[in-house]
Amino acid sequence: MAYAIANNVKLYYEIEGTDAGVPVVLIHGLASPLNAWPRSLIEALVSAGYRVVRFDNRDVGRSEDMSALGKASIIRIMLLQSVGFKPKPPYRLQDMAADAIALMSELNIEEFHLVGASMGGMIAQHIAHTCPQRVLSLTSIMSSSGAPKLPEADKEVLDILYSSPGGNDTAKHYEHSKRLWRAIGSKTYALTDPELDEFVTSLINWGPSNGQGGVRQFAAILTDRDRYKILSDISVPTLVLHGNEDRLVPPTCGEDSSKRIPRAKFKLIAGMGHDIPERLVPALCKDLFAHFESAVGLNLTEFEAAR
Repeated sequence: MAYAIANNVKLYYEIEGTDAGVPVVLIHGLASPLNAWPRSLIEALVSAGYRVVRFDNRDVGRSEDMSALGKASIIRIMLLQSVGFKPKPPYRLQDMAADAIALMSELNIEEFHLVGASMGGMIAQHIAHTCPQRVLSLTSIMSSSGAPKLPEADKEVLDILYSSPGGNDTAKHYEHSKRLWRAIGSKTYALTDPELDEFVTSLINWGPSNGQGGVRQFAAILTDRDRYKILSDISVPTLVLHGNEDRLVPPTCGEDSSKRIPRAKFKLIAGMGHDIPERLVPALCKDLFAHFESAVGLNLTEFEAAR
């Protein structure tokens, strides 16, 4: 197991691929540890010569539990926001972005392609805005700009999300996770029941969790209400990917992000929900590789023009 102290937080990370490979940093979403990324995606990136860096965000998986910062009340946050207040979460998405930046510094990785899924895409947006000189390219998958008046998640999905069991009952966490992943996952490429069982079990068994880490992360998402204002300042080559079957973060949210980031490209992926189905990994990799190569070529062109 590999750990590093980054931004005063103990983070668990894994690196695969040769030291000579161009780094690709993957950041996953709400309450999702690093093994939520499809194994076939990691293998494809490594086979293509990239050096893949994954880590558990703070408060999830094997990274540091942030219980010392206290619990978060989603209902209280939403009520305060509804009457014009700005509640303070235990930590912010900006703090999680600072974790990632500090981790790359600890690992002596100066430049990298950045790929974020869902909440990871939001964190990646902050990283690209804060440290554009280190980000070769940005890919935001099934994420959002956070702008006001964007469509909300499907009501069934929200009901499941807000009914999180909490506590230390693993069986309840397991059943809740199954319901949520079934609701938000791709319908066209839906997991079979045994596949879903295996996936959810792998997430739960990855590291200890009392359920409050995900609540604190959710609080960070809900209170990050001004992120859309910084997107016009993002200068790195950006690709936005979104599934047309996404019931948690509707496709309009991804499209809005692409419109706010200068020169960003948007692609709607048929048959994809709020997950990355194994059967779509080859097509996804094709898009990623083309974006990486185009971004590096663009950066080289700009470098030559500046000389």
